[in-house]
Amino acid sequence: MSTKKVHPLVWGYILFCLVSLALGLGWLVIILPGGFPLGTVATWLMLIALARALLRLAPRMTRRRQLAWLGLMLAVAWYPFSIYMAGNVTLTFHGDSGPWVIWTAVIACWLLILGGWTAVSAMQQKRM
Repeated sequence: MSTKKVHPLVWGYILFCLVSLALGLGWLVIILPGGFPLGTVATWLMLIALARALLRLAPRMTRRRQLAWLGLMLAVAWYPFSIYMAGNVTLTFHGDSGPWVIWTAVIACWLLILGGWTAVSAMQQKRM
């Protein structure tokens, strides 16, 4: 059984970002130097933090660990690839944003499914 843990502040950050995005809080639209929206950068870092946490919790030499590595790579690539699709750092689309929505949904679903798998595995290990 793995004794790896993820720091509570990481989970707190992920929860804070999810709640902020769900409520559309004002700090999300603050523009950082270089034109980067704070909410977009925070979302990107949240995806990376979640993927990293899931990687940390995945047992070594397992299929789940391989999939967690892929999740981390997708999370890291989310913002640069989003900038490429939008053509700007603010992710303002002047045409069809459908491919970006699909790209974002795939990563979110990937991490959600991996997180569910991790939670179920942890519950099964505690029962044994």
